[in-house]
Amino acid sequence: MKTLFRSVSLVSAVLMLAFTGGCASNKNLPMKVQSDPLGAYVVYQKHSGAAEADWIYLGKTPLNIQRSVGDRKLRKNESLRLRVMKDGYSDQVRDWSDEDIEQDIDQMGHLFWNPRLVQGDQ
Repeated sequence: MKTLFRSVSLVSAVLMLAFTGGCASNKNLPMKVQSDPLGAYVVYQKHSGAAEADWIYLGKTPLNIQRSVGDRKLRKNESLRLRVMKDGYSDQVRDWSDEDIEQDIDQMGHLFWNPRLVQGDQ
């Protein structure tokens, strides 16, 4: 009886995680980031004028991933900010508003950015 109870509890837990993982409160964004030259680090943050959030590492270019970035909708005055960095080159930064994200997803099926890195100090 205990084994049956554990099995039912485990199945229930797995189903609950499966259903909540796909709920509308999470934004699972497909992202493609290239860079010229390749091999740059890519980080993101949810940016607002009020407070700076921590940068979260995504990977190195070329990058083709799906990443959960939290809330389905960005808050008012909040943007999704990507930064591309490579030694010997100036950092490149781009912001997407909620409308920009929806437009990219509708038009291309993913966020896309291909920054040309400029040699510099940063």
